[in-house]
Amino acid sequence: MSRAHMLYDDTKMSALPVKITRLQTAWEPNTIFKMSGTGYIIEANILGKSKHQIVESSKKFHYICLHISILKSFKRKFDSNGEEIEPDLGDKKKVNTGYLMSSYKDVSKEGEDVIKPAEMKKLLYTSKDLENILDGKLQAYNHANYVSAIWCEEKSLEGVELPNGSKVRLRTKGNGCYLESIICLDEELTTKQNFTTHDSVGGSWTDKVLNTKDTKGAQSHLSQESEAVDDDEWDD
Repeated sequence: MSRAHMLYDDTKMSALPVKITRLQTAWEPNTIFKMSGTGYIIEANILGKSKHQIVESSKKFHYICLHISILKSFKRKFDSNGEEIEPDLGDKKKVNTGYLMSSYKDVSKEGEDVIKPAEMKKLLYTSKDLENILDGKLQAYNHANYVSAIWCEEKSLEGVELPNGSKVRLRTKGNGCYLESIICLDEELTTKQNFTTHDSVGGSWTDKVLNTKDTKGAQSHLSQESEAVDDDEWDD
């Protein structure tokens, strides 16, 4: 879908209706959301949001679900010390197109960490239970491609507004659909929203690399455990 035809909807998350789902079996978030593994980096458009309460016996779990359209996706990559590093995004090389070795064209080479949106959509589908909880909500976005759901605890997004229609880059916690961090990529938004869950250590420096390769403008990073980082601190 063309960006020009996307409309921003600034409905606050606090105003979203709550869908209550009562379970007869144990609710196991680590398994259901598939929180193990290195995780993914995903660039996507926000299509919509929904709020859910999962009731298991006397326990209640509160979640926000982000409905997204996947644009690009990559495997997250870490060094031997556990520090996140730039994934292999691919590059361009010159290829001879003539007999006299004087005519060339640029050919893109896909990086080994690139995941096609169609494959990413399959990887984010981790549980039939989540599909049942959403109760067909994603089917409403038949105008968009590679529609998927990303989940996080409701308290993690308190005070954060992500307008429908905005473009974001997010990281998953593990090889599933649970959100670890998110950053808004739309410069036209009056207030840039950047967020990292309490399970992470703050915005990764790989955002700078990805922004340099793919977008213009520096992004500030805010987290629940760290103060804002000035744009200048990301400059070499």
